Amino acid sequence: MKISIKATNLKLTPDITTFIKKKIGALERFSRVIKEDRPQGRGKSRVEAWVEIGKETRHHRKGPYFRAECQIRAPKKSLRAVAEEEDLRMAIRQVKEAIEKQIKKYKEQVMAKRKKITAS
Repeated sequence: MKISIKATNLKLTPDITTFIKKKIGALERFSRVIKEDRPQGRGKSRVEAWVEIGKETRHHRKGPYFRAECQIRAPKKSLRAVAEEEDLRMAIRQVKEAIEKQIKKYKEQVMAKRKKITAS
């Protein structure tokens, strides 16, 4: 899975980059489900993840002002999650959990579809 990271209104440090790659990269095991549902061409990784992190505004000091957004695209399927927290790492964790739930739900749909086809 290819992961692209973009930072808005904050500096992207190597620590944050490795943290994002570790958390979002853990979803690679689920990307196999998406790949199996759609045919692949020429060995390319067709499942890609875009992660955007940033500060909402520079002048607010109260409330959740760190934002993390993740979008995973595969052929004919797109999953997206957004989280806002006071801590950047917590926002990234929440986004990962939300995407993971969506992938599991999608996996159940694919399995039910396969079961229905084989039962016919």
